[in-house]
Amino acid sequence: GHAIVFGGIDFVVGYRQDVWEWDGAAGSWSLRTSGAPVPAPRAFHSMANDPTRSVGVLFGGWDGASPYFQDIWEWNQASGVWTNKTASPIPSSWPPGRVYAGLFKTPGSDSVTLFGGSGTGVRLADLWEWNGATWVSRTPLSLPANWPTARAGSGLTGEGAIGGLFLFGGSTGALVFAADAWQYSTSSASWSEVSAGLGPSARASHGLTWDTNRGVGIVFGGGRDTTTVYQDLWEWTP
Repeated sequence: GHAIVFGGIDFVVGYRQDVWEWDGAAGSWSLRTSGAPVPAPRAFHSMANDPTRSVGVLFGGWDGASPYFQDIWEWNQASGVWTNKTASPIPSSWPPGRVYAGLFKTPGSDSVTLFGGSGTGVRLADLWEWNGATWVSRTPLSLPANWPTARAGSGLTGEGAIGGLFLFGGSTGALVFAADAWQYSTSSASWSEVSAGLGPSARASHGLTWDTNRGVGIVFGGGRDTTTVYQDLWEWTP
């Protein structure tokens, strides 16, 4: 298996636009160079792997100066080439720019799903699907009671048990954090809260993945502020 890392920020270069590939079998990183066009340097963006179309999908982020990015790019792993898929002009039916959003491959479809994040001065609770050509809003005009509150830095992953998505935690306000868990069913286009009993404490910017072999969700780390950082490991069993 291979994993891709793009951009980010460090204290030497600042905001970056490099691509690194992790080879799990070899246990090594390699720098993947790419000619133009290339996404602008940024951090706090969202990325997801779409194995159906053999591309990595990048959306949003920030470079510390501009408004939050609203562009979407696809990375072809085989050719090592970026393609800017952003519509011009951007239509009204397009997600606002944001940072710290959840993005993951939609199970059983040819799309990836975007949820929430932090927009300009506001946390978001909108849901979108990207099908490789356009965004489709999956957000009701009036949010039902059974819908995750607006948040940034939540974990989002696919859940094989229901053929949908699994979401945990996030920041719902300034120094306010959530510890709730939600399942999203793509067949019914609805959320269900599934938090129950002992679980991870409220947090954001944690790692979340789904172990398809054992049918469990895995949460690691995250934090609440610059001084409260976690290194605990939890599993969610449906």
